[in-house]
Amino acid sequence: MGAAVTSDEHSEVNETVEFFRACIGSADVWAGGPPFTRWLGGVLVERDEMANPAGLLHGGMQCAMLGDAVGLAAFTLGRDGFHLSINLATDYLASAAVGATVRATAEIARAGLRVVHASATLSDPDGRTLASASSNLLWSPQTTTTV
Repeated sequence: MGAAVTSDEHSEVNETVEFFRACIGSADVWAGGPPFTRWLGGVLVERDEMANPAGLLHGGMQCAMLGDAVGLAAFTLGRDGFHLSINLATDYLASAAVGATVRATAEIARAGLRVVHASATLSDPDGRTLASASSNLLWSPQTTTTV
């Protein structure tokens, strides 16, 4: 897959990114992930229970997938603890039918000391953007869910 991903500040390999790369194509990798990520199974294929009454990918599901993508992107920062969503603004641009495969991509725009700003895009196999989102996440160095 090319060269190892390195940090701008350090020459060390980003182990989290390398872990995600190693997981490509693996169905069991998500067993230890967050509950929503486990439910998705790492594959973003619309299932019947994700549809709205019109048989299209429900907007709430699109938002949840984008939220999961920005959370996973924040995880690649390699910080101990976890990131909590402060906000998530989503724009719905197109629809996907039941059974469609969609792809979520995310990137970190800024990683401050406590707040991370990220964006994500949900697209179909042809590259058509279905939805986009921007989010701010608060980093908590705690390892419990009480902040």
